Amino acid sequence: MVFNIKHSRSLTRGTKMHTIRSLEKQLDKIRQQLRQEEGYPFALKQLGNGLQALRDGRFEAIGGLSRSWIHAADLIPEGYTIIEDVQPIFDLRVTDLRFVGFLQDKHGFIAKGIQLRERAIALKANLGLADARNILIQQNDIPANLRGSLRIVFTGTIVRRPDGGLSIALLWWNGDCISCRWSIYFMPFNGYWRDCEYCLPSHQ
Repeated sequence: MVFNIKHSRSLTRGTKMHTIRSLEKQLDKIRQQLRQEEGYPFALKQLGNGLQALRDGRFEAIGGLSRSWIHAADLIPEGYTIIEDVQPIFDLRVTDLRFVGFLQDKHGFIAKGIQLRERAIALKANLGLADARNILIQQNDIPANLRGSLRIVFTGTIVRRPDGGLSIALLWWNGDCISCRWSIYFMPFNGYWRDCEYCLPSHQ
């Protein structure tokens, strides 16, 4: 499944107004709990911290959502579940990245995804799906020599497919479409990873 990123994910006016009304009702319920005679039934300090985090857009601070669900939900196929994720790189710039190979020897491939991820961690290249989204937005800065030659692998986010298998995200140069561009798709994690076909985005 291939995704082309959208630079703007605006809601329709009707959907936006419905969402706002729903949020206002939930806030009203909290106000009612605060004003009731017996007081708020839960921990006030934690409520304050949680509301502050939500107001600042730090949804991961309240738990329950991975970074990729927060920052790159539009790239996750329906039915897929994130089982491992990493913290996105703050203020990531593609021009600061090095796109590197992952082999330590001359065998030509790594047979297991876990070995690929270990190499990515060692090379400071264990970026996740939220980073992939950021790179897609800046895709004009991806080196032109990678187009059609190497796919960029993101080992930091592992998803479980509906069939139970594991996958990770890759960027590939979609040269078959009218407007050629980098696109994202998911590939089985445990497979053969050839150094001549894939590279890692190292951030040092």
